[in-house]
Amino acid sequence: MGMGSEQRPDEIDLLLPANWPTAEQSPPVFLISEPEPKVEPRPFHRGGRSHVLELLVALLALGLNAWRLDQNGFGNSYYAAAIRSMTNSWKAFLYASLDPGSWITLDKPPGAYWLQALSARVFGYSSWSLLLPSAFCAALAVYLLTVTVRRVWGTTAGLVAGVAFALTPVVVAVGRSNNPDATLMLSVVAAAWATERSITTRRVRWMLLAGAFCGFGFLSKLLVAGLVMPGLWLGYLIAAKPPFAKRCLHLIAAATVFAAVSLSWIAVVDLVPASSRPYIGGSTNGKALDLALGYRGIGRLTGATEFGAPVGGGRPGGFPGSGSGSLTFAVDEFGGTTGIGRLFNNGMGDQVMWLAPIAAVSFLAALASAIKRRTRDARLGSTVMFGGWAAVTYVTFAFISGVFHNYYVALLAPALAAFIGIGAALTRDAGRAGRAMTALSLVGTAALQIFLVHRVGTYGWVRTAAAIAIGVSVVGLATTLASKRLTSRRALLSVGIAAVAVLIAPATWSFAGTTHPQSGTFPDARPSLPGGATGLPGGLGGGPGGGRGPGGFGGGLDEAMLTWLRAQQTTQRWIVAVPSAMQASSALIAGDSVMAIGGFSGSDNTMSPARLAGLIDAGELRFMMTSGGFGGAPGQGSGLSTVVHSTCAPIPAETWGGSGSSGLYDCAGKSAALRAAPVPAANTSQASANTNGGQSNPGVFEKCMQDNGAPAPTGKGPGGVNINDPAVARALAACAGSFGGGSFPPGAAPAN
Repeated sequence: MGMGSEQRPDEIDLLLPANWPTAEQSPPVFLISEPEPKVEPRPFHRGGRSHVLELLVALLALGLNAWRLDQNGFGNSYYAAAIRSMTNSWKAFLYASLDPGSWITLDKPPGAYWLQALSARVFGYSSWSLLLPSAFCAALAVYLLTVTVRRVWGTTAGLVAGVAFALTPVVVAVGRSNNPDATLMLSVVAAAWATERSITTRRVRWMLLAGAFCGFGFLSKLLVAGLVMPGLWLGYLIAAKPPFAKRCLHLIAAATVFAAVSLSWIAVVDLVPASSRPYIGGSTNGKALDLALGYRGIGRLTGATEFGAPVGGGRPGGFPGSGSGSLTFAVDEFGGTTGIGRLFNNGMGDQVMWLAPIAAVSFLAALASAIKRRTRDARLGSTVMFGGWAAVTYVTFAFISGVFHNYYVALLAPALAAFIGIGAALTRDAGRAGRAMTALSLVGTAALQIFLVHRVGTYGWVRTAAAIAIGVSVVGLATTLASKRLTSRRALLSVGIAAVAVLIAPATWSFAGTTHPQSGTFPDARPSLPGGATGLPGGLGGGPGGGRGPGGFGGGLDEAMLTWLRAQQTTQRWIVAVPSAMQASSALIAGDSVMAIGGFSGSDNTMSPARLAGLIDAGELRFMMTSGGFGGAPGQGSGLSTVVHSTCAPIPAETWGGSGSSGLYDCAGKSAALRAAPVPAANTSQASANTNGGQSNPGVFEKCMQDNGAPAPTGKGPGGVNINDPAVARALAACAGSFGGGSFPPGAAPAN
């Protein structure tokens, strides 16, 4: 485009300033190959009818999330145990302690769990009180997204976006779970809502509120909340009306608010002396800042594990999943192989990517429309905001090399749903070329949905019904190509038919996710397979409790043992100390004060013989268990297990009516001996060997699997075995104790 001598230098500002060249100058050609009729953007509808419809969409989401919710039990037993402790102690509430005695915390900040604990305090500790906060968070996120899209793109766009969001299977899955993802999702959608308000009202206070919402997202799930911020910040920088310098200052202020909210809990925790607060689970030094920036933070991007080594490929070694291109429904719950197509694999494709072709075309069409209009407005801001959100999140999740779970893609769902609504608005107002593009995107969507349904091998009627419905909508659009513009009634009818057609498959998956208990550890929404399997075997969270038997994978505390331990308790703060939360969770949920020395998987090094002696002298602890679970012996690297074995008195299982070796020791009166006992060097060496990212004794683990009835590896797919095979599931459970006092090979343990 030409520029006259009178043009001011700031007209070439790449951030699209307010005096961007006018529409009289020749527009660049982008995507649309023929002149389109000039259509003014329709203002958002302020009438009461749209608000009622928006509330109905939110109620639809809440109904999906809450229907038969109690069948999921307490969800993830690790988090449920902490919520029980947080209802019994305000100190545990502040720190999100796993146990009421506040020995160790969860391995995440407490934002999401504060909501759940408050619910449990008000309504009593139950399945409903634990899971309903997530259901409400997901439904409120649907409402806010509907409003955000409607204010910029119109009522039709908002409603379509809201329905698409509510019917995304992974949104339903996390809305029925006590994992923190529903709270995170609400936080970032609220940040997008506030950003849009700031752009349209020209008031900086809304941008500051967006920073606060992102900060609460950080307090729910750490740095992953930052993935949406580049899109939101760029949308404001490009589309807001204040001068460029002021826009930059506004974003600096918003970032400051984000940092203040994010670091508030970290500062409070780390300023308290370590002797007066619990150990921060998931950290290497007991500090909250290390939790935020270490394994649970930056480590998730770099591939570090809680054992200190990268896992590679987004999958901890030792857990097979679906092979690349496999048409069998073996779900790798650790995200599968990294790459640009990762999010279309068996575990994530049918959870979030049903409408990806439409979302991609809608983004390009919205961007082309903004370029043609040549004005910085709310529509440009919305396009950049949700486009940046989707792009950054997709690329990060596709190539992240750290521990990654399929349900994390819930963070991508709001941006994709927003573009479904935007596409509906653009189709309604489009000329012939726009309708042709919509028809082509529908064909691509039909092909993708047929592939996703075919891969499951069940619900075959869905691919037939979806294909027919989408075909009808394509024909309907094709028959209107002769018209330069659709009438309002015909436009709404065409958009309505197309929206219903493309939502048949994801809606079926979402409703199917409510018909059977879902995994507490790996929530998803999809048809139940024969035997109830929807992913990894029940021992890895394949049931309401999130674990195989009481306490999680590897087994919990024997009920008879617990009854005996309760009878022995006098002044002790903890009735027993065990290696990991996987053993302690069921007892904690029941209300017992059990110390999980090593945190979630037993890898947190929180105990030493001298510290154990101090607890015994103070009368706070007496009994120790040194085996079981999958996290290894307590005090990894400290020699604690060997010292306890040689110093404390073993208690036979016959004492409480059991049989065999119990692994339980009575350390009463042994504090002096514990302090004097030498720490074996061999134990430290073993601990060092256990940090090599899953390469320790792989042959031993494979032999154990085959000795316990697992079929020999076939060489097909990662790991070469079918994790949905019951024989493999039984062998995994049996071999949980093959390494380091009951652990999987490091890196193979289920990560939280």
